[in-house]
Amino acid sequence: SPKLNFEAESFDRFVANYVLDLLTLEDSRALLREAWRVLPEGGIIGLVSLTHGVTPASRLVECVWIAIHVIRPMLVGGCRPISLLELVTDPEWRVPLPRKV
Repeated sequence: SPKLNFEAESFDRFVANYVLDLLTLEDSRALLREAWRVLPEGGIIGLVSLTHGVTPASRLVECVWIAIHVIRPMLVGGCRPISLLELVTDPEWRVPLPRKV
């Protein structure tokens, strides 16, 4: 289980770019618990990951990606599409709604 070797509320930001899609679901949740621990109230988390397709073309790319991941994960860097919103479902996390431009 991932542990961050820092005191509670040590940082005002926590950024994880293409990390959670490499971890198991259990380890991803453990890392997010650690992120919550090292962030103070009002701290900000920034997460970037591969996600699931929403258009026919992106769903096709996702299916091909997953097939490659099943056969030989290293060809796609071990990454797989995940839903970050499903990982930050704990009541403590507040996810802002996207702004229309």
